[in-house]
Amino acid sequence: MFDRNDKIINRIVDLVNITITTIMGARKGEEITKRMYVVVSKYPAIARYDFAFWNRTIEWKK
Repeated sequence: MFDRNDKIINRIVDLVNITITTIMGARKGEEITKRMYVVVSKYPAIARYDFAFWNRTIEWKK
């Protein structure tokens, strides 16, 4: 797939390096997970609705 195409390989390596450096060198990070469910009566059964919310914030300065 990447035979003799150094530009593509170098760009992928650069993107991975930037991503890892950003996460590992983060000055401030926060992750929030919220899960909840609601149970309602729907004749002739009972239905359960599950909700999950997820958020991650990373602050990075060079």
